[in-house]
Order: sequence, then structure tokens, then C-alpha cells
Amino acid sequence: MKKTIFRIAFFLILLLLVLGYFNSILKIKYGDGVYDLTVYYEQKANTVDVLFLGSSHAFENFNTGVLWDEYGMSSYVLGGAVQPMWNTYYYLKEALKTQTPQVIVLEAYCTLIDCETDDDSIIIKNNYGLKWSWDKIESIKTSAQKNRWPEFFLEYIQYHNRYSDLSKADFLDYQGDPLYINW
Repeated sequence: MKKTIFRIAFFLILLLLVLGYFNSILKIKYGDGVYDLTVYYEQKANTVDVLFLGSSHAFENFNTGVLWDEYGMSSYVLGGAVQPMWNTYYYLKEALKTQTPQVIVLEAYCTLIDCETDDDSIIIKNNYGLKWSWDKIESIKTSAQKNRWPEFFLEYIQYHNRYSDLSKADFLDYQGDPLYINW
């Protein structure tokens, strides 16, 4: 009996490891939304002095390197392409779990445009970088139409058929891009 339980447990652990590996390869790795949050979670607690939030206008226009080099301020830009304000709200909630920035800058371009909940890439870019939490669940519920929630909660549904899109970068740390090393 113990031998059978051990074999089943071993099989399940092995299966989870293999699925985790395939997930890390197949998952969507957008630099504008998913990747910036992934790297944000790697930051040491309470090391961000200035936090920038918003759409692509934020990560295209705020240079964290200049703030560090010229003023000695550590900063980070959390943003996603065409990021609706509701996603910015959840990014802020998530960011404040590990950081206590002295200044928060909100880039508010998306307050001027009509954001819909039917663009899959926007929903993915602005939600898939979040760690699983109630905030991520609420963010997806706010971002997608109710009848489509299962598609976005079970992320694998969105990218399980990416096989033909895979490249060498999907197998490399930092997506094989030297710019991502010092994100």
C-alpha cells in the first residue's frame, strides 16, 4: 500500500514538474505588461523609491536609469499596452504588497480613450503578469466579459497552441534579450 501511494505521489510530482516546465516555455511573455510584473516580483522589498504606473506611454517615456544615474532614486515602471485604469488600480494594489514608494506617478493616457473588454491581447498583457491572488481574480473579472472568465482564469487555454510561435528566446533566461537582464 505504501509503495503504491509513493508511486502515485512520485508520478504526480513528476507530472507537475513537467507541466511547469512546459508552462514556462509556452506562456506568453509580452514585454509590455507580463514581463515587467514578473521582474517586479523579483525586486527586494522596499527598494523602489518612485513607482510609475500606466499604459505604454509610461514605459516608453519614463527612464528609470536616468533617475538612478542623476538623482540616485530607484524607480520602476509597471505598465501594460493600452492599460485601462482598472488594471492600473490592480497593479498598484499588487505593487504596494512589497514596496513602499515615496512617490507614485500615474500616467493617465488611457483615461482619454474608450477601453473595451473584448481585446484578448490587452486582457492578457494587463493580467497575466499578476501573481495568483484575489487581486488577479478581480482584475480578470473586471477586464473580461463574464462568459469569457474561464478562458482567462485558465491561462493555458490562451497559449496552449503556441507551438508554431515558439522561438529560441522562449527557452532562454530573460527571453534571450540582453536588455531584459537589467530590466
